[in-house]
Amino acid sequence: LSSRETELKYLISLHRLEHMEQKHLTALMEYFGSAETAWKKYRGWGKILSLPARRLETMIDSRKEIQPEKLWDYAKGLGVKFTTVKDDDYPDAFREIYDVPYLLYYFGTLPKQGRFAFTVVGARKCDSYGRDIAKKFATDLVRRGNAAIVAGMAEGIDAAAHWAALNAGGETIAILGNGIDVIYPSINTKLYMQLKERGCLFSEFPLGAESLKHHFPRRNRLMSALGNGVVVVEGTRHSGVFHTVSHGLEQGKEIYAVPGSIFQGLSYAPHFLIKEGTAKLITCADDILEDFMDLETIKEIETVDDMDFSHHPPAELRVLEALKQG
Repeated sequence: LSSRETELKYLISLHRLEHMEQKHLTALMEYFGSAETAWKKYRGWGKILSLPARRLETMIDSRKEIQPEKLWDYAKGLGVKFTTVKDDDYPDAFREIYDVPYLLYYFGTLPKQGRFAFTVVGARKCDSYGRDIAKKFATDLVRRGNAAIVAGMAEGIDAAAHWAALNAGGETIAILGNGIDVIYPSINTKLYMQLKERGCLFSEFPLGAESLKHHFPRRNRLMSALGNGVVVVEGTRHSGVFHTVSHGLEQGKEIYAVPGSIFQGLSYAPHFLIKEGTAKLITCADDILEDFMDLETIKEIETVDDMDFSHHPPAELRVLEALKQG
């Protein structure tokens, strides 16, 4: 193995330990400077990690159950990719958030730094209205604004937005609330495979981590961070969309909400956010895009997409692609 692969092997092994969180990985790496050294000098963890004695003991005991070589072979067999906070390709958007994840697991292609994107959130148990809205906004944001679509691969609104972006030939990114090797919910298996091939799947959770309830509020800070704004489609009074919106506001993101029927409980979240002045009421993608570009530019993007540039030299095509990216 190369020195980087050896480091990653021990890094993912550390991450698999009981009670090991991203902040603990950061602390160990800052102290030891090497994952391999940290793994081998476990007797010194007590003075580095702020953990109750019993929890620390459980963490160290679980080390006996992890075989770094086997775990590495498993990850490489699946084709899992990795980026750490020390790498140039690590998304800059995550460097500024609360509790920066030291290690990220992913499939697919990492979004370019500063990629123009919007995060779409809403109910898992959505209705046909919400599903149609998610599809329309994702499609139009891709086609009219060349935006990437960020969501959480959940059932309902998330899945509708991902599929619409893929069908529109756009870029879409899923942030998971479980290990990168776990497909949840299983109904989205086909979507998972498509995102793996044609988009990007991200996780900050260790390999094999299940979809636990407390994972989702945590992963929502990553979802809001990647987007230039958060689009709320549907959500009930106790919806998780409020977590994403809260993170988005802390990160200085624009919040948008699509109104629904006053007789429908799923309209509570968007209506509440609009009423409170937290979110801008939107009825079309242009209501969002006008905050980031003038509408004439949007028309030009659409025109450019319809034109044939295949006869132009490669250098000009690169310039064109850069312009289309904003």
